[in-house]
Amino acid sequence: MNLTSRFQRSWAIVKLCLSVLTRNKSLLAFPIVTFVFSIFVLMLFLAPLALTPTGHTPFEREHWEQIGGKFFSRQSAPNGSKMEVSSQTPQGWAYWVVLYLGSMFVVTFANVAFYHEILSALRGGDASVLRGLSFAATKWKSILLWTLLAGAVGIIIKTIEQKFSFVARFIASLIGAAWSIASIFVIPILVENESANPVEALKKSALILKQTWGETIIGYAGLVLGNLTVFVLSVVIILGSIFFGVSQELILLPVIISAAWLMVVFAYAYTMGVVSQIYRGALYLFASQQFVVSGFTPELFSAAWKEKKK
Repeated sequence: MNLTSRFQRSWAIVKLCLSVLTRNKSLLAFPIVTFVFSIFVLMLFLAPLALTPTGHTPFEREHWEQIGGKFFSRQSAPNGSKMEVSSQTPQGWAYWVVLYLGSMFVVTFANVAFYHEILSALRGGDASVLRGLSFAATKWKSILLWTLLAGAVGIIIKTIEQKFSFVARFIASLIGAAWSIASIFVIPILVENESANPVEALKKSALILKQTWGETIIGYAGLVLGNLTVFVLSVVIILGSIFFGVSQELILLPVIISAAWLMVVFAYAYTMGVVSQIYRGALYLFASQQFVVSGFTPELFSAAWKEKKK
């Protein structure tokens, strides 16, 4: 298949995902739900720190310096210089781990709700934020266990990247990339699988990749091409407005044009982020159940996946 045909199929897939989103606009609310949940967890952890009595108000720098002293300790540099380095105290490390796992839990919870409604929409049903959240609540055990497994892996990789040599950090980054690829279908599997075993979910996700290895995911190529086009247009429009505004002594013109265009770019990026999740859901249904979403064809998916030769 030549490059032109690949991008034609790529754009066809993107348009089909957009049509699913057009019929189920409530899917656009889920990234906002995820953001709100994340902010809630962050505020939940910051509130006790802000209210800790230190003799200063939370709006004073001294308050946060005293709080920081409980989480970070200062000591002389190991080379004997007068410089000081800071390191996390056990209390600080425990606080960061709990915050990390709490944030991961609510994000996974929101994503399970999101994918439950994506799969419903792809199967011809409707999408509902409240129904998705209600379903995710019934999967709290699966979400918790996956959070603990994924969180442990993430913490180990982060620790290696921070404390070991360049070679170890490079290996850790490779492990992180492999983990991300292997777990690409874990969320829809958590939605549809009755088992709460996170290792089983990871194995099933990796098995789908093994059976239908995505050598070239054409739909994502279309999204990348679209992002590149928007980036180029952004540079042209913003620089053009600046040069024109300066030449015509209209200082506010480039500011107004740039602000308006940035709003357009944000709306595009937001929409395409949801579209990419819809595409992943369609791939999951095709790869795991041979279910072809209405409007899609097996030929479109064959452009995105190459069957592994046995």
